[in-house]
Amino acid sequence: MRFLCLHGMGTNGKVFEVQTSRIRLSLGGGHEYVFVDGSVSAPAAPGVDLITSSGEEFLRFAKDDDVDSAMQLYNDLSSFIESEGPFDGVMAFSEGAGVAASLLAYQERLMAAQKSSPFRFKFGIFFCGAGAFDAESLQQGILRELDPSVDGRVITMPTAHIWTRHDQVHPGFGQKLRALCADGVAEEYLHDFGHSVPGAQGEEGVVEATRVIRRTIERATRT
Repeated sequence: MRFLCLHGMGTNGKVFEVQTSRIRLSLGGGHEYVFVDGSVSAPAAPGVDLITSSGEEFLRFAKDDDVDSAMQLYNDLSSFIESEGPFDGVMAFSEGAGVAASLLAYQERLMAAQKSSPFRFKFGIFFCGAGAFDAESLQQGILRELDPSVDGRVITMPTAHIWTRHDQVHPGFGQKLRALCADGVAEEYLHDFGHSVPGAQGEEGVVEATRVIRRTIERATRT
C-alpha cells in the first residue's frame, strides 16, 4: 500500500515520520509512505521541540479562513498526487487529517456524480483529525467547513479514527472528523494520550492503533 502522509499544524513531514515510526514498524513491510510538507510557516506545536533539531522549520498547510491559501493548497496537492501518485490511502494527523478528509469527500462526491476525480484513494487513517473543508465550494471561491448536520456522512470509504476525548490542544478534533464518516466502515480507537499520535506513550497505544489501521486496510482491499 502507498500512503500519502500529511502532518499536523506546527510540525513538518520529518516530525510526522518520527511520530508514526512505531506504528509503521508495527504494520510491517510492504507499504510505502510519502510525507508531504505544508507550505505555510507556523509556530511550533506543543512538545515538538523534544523531537526536532535546532533551527528546524515548522509548517502548516493553509492559513486560517483564507480562501486563496486553501485554493493554493488544493491545487498544490492535486498536482503532487497527479505526479507522484497513485496513492492507496492517506495517513494524516490533526490539520493534515482535515485536509485529507476534504480530498476523500470531494473524490466521493465527484464519483457519485460520475465525474472524473483527480484522486483514487481507497481508505483514510486519521489521528485527532480536524474539520474538513468543502472542496466543491472552494472551486467557486467559497471556503466552507463540511458540517455533518448539513452534509451528512460524506466519506463512505473505509476509515480509521484514532483520537482522544481529552484533547487539550484542539478540543473537538477527532470527533468532528469522525462525524463525517459512515459508521459501517469506520474503525475507531479512543485513547488517553491527548493530542498526539500513539507511540511514545507506551506499547498499548501502538498495538491498538495498528489493529484499527490493519482492519481498515483489509476492509479497503475487499471492496
